[in-house]
Amino acid sequence: KLNAPVQQADGTFLGGNLFASTDGSAKITAANITLSSGWLNGTVHLLSSRTPDAPSGENSNIGNMISAMDKKQEFKTPAGTISFNGTFQECFTNMVNVEAIDQKSATTSLKNYLTVTTQLANSKDSVSGVNQDEEVMNMMQFNTSLNAASRLMTALDETLSTIISSMGLVGR
Repeated sequence: KLNAPVQQADGTFLGGNLFASTDGSAKITAANITLSSGWLNGTVHLLSSRTPDAPSGENSNIGNMISAMDKKQEFKTPAGTISFNGTFQECFTNMVNVEAIDQKSATTSLKNYLTVTTQLANSKDSVSGVNQDEEVMNMMQFNTSLNAASRLMTALDETLSTIISSMGLVGR
């Protein structure tokens, strides 16, 4: 509320909220936060002082905002539980550190998953995969065996044919 609008003597307002909700509700959350329309169109700006008739150069309100940043506060989740207790800078530093740890953890997990996936794919290929070099060698060996068996059958057929035809001539 350090920058709440202040009504001037002429009825105009200075200051205003930097953030608003996209759904028009009074509660601002990470899901509905947006810049207020006054800040976007330039009609609202930081107030140097909360006193309407303050002399130029008065900057007590800006000092109040800086002091508020250095004050220890409770930072709460939307559910109302305290997520951090400290200054704004300490909270920001904590968020950056937590985010860095989460990113490192996610990167390590991804690398592990990729390694396991690659190992599983290689294991599957070694069990069910066909080595083309071995298959060609086997086909050449079986082809040679088939040719030898074919020659043997041809030789046996000729021998049997000769025996049968010669036996018919024995008794003449």
